[in-house]
Amino acid sequence: MRLRGDTVLRVLGLTLGLVAATTLVAASRIPAGTGALGADVIFASAPTGELAVSPTGPFLSATNLTPAVTDDPSGSLRITNQTGVNLLVQVHGVPSSDDLDQALQVRVAVADMTLFDGTLGRFRSWSRASLALVPGESADLEVTVRLNPSAQGWSGRIATVAVEFRSTPQKDAS
Repeated sequence: MRLRGDTVLRVLGLTLGLVAATTLVAASRIPAGTGALGADVIFASAPTGELAVSPTGPFLSATNLTPAVTDDPSGSLRITNQTGVNLLVQVHGVPSSDDLDQALQVRVAVADMTLFDGTLGRFRSWSRASLALVPGESADLEVTVRLNPSAQGWSGRIATVAVEFRSTPQKDAS
């Protein structure tokens, strides 16, 4: 009889162990995705000799970006004229790849003024518009991105964009 009791306990222990293992595996499953990869983009900035930039490094990170996203991802940074002269400041971006050049729309604005609005490919060139900063003056830039709904080839693409500034001393009007 003793052998029968040991056998029952062993079978019961094995059954409980299998139930616990199955429950653990089922609970830790990764949920199924939508099957479509979005685009990932990171915008980062760095100071120049003439301009202080805050924050430095990444200031906008948009992951799993699709044309269906209703809220356009955005990030902001502050630039400050560190010189003793008036500056005209232009902006452009240097992407890590050309994968999103036609698909990603980029807008850079300061308050109600747009410095740049166009594709990432066009953002490689310096902005036509410039921002005037007097010595010690700061401006808050807002960078907004979205995928063009008619664009193709963006799925699973990743790009890092270095935002750069070019400042030119403003000539006196005298």
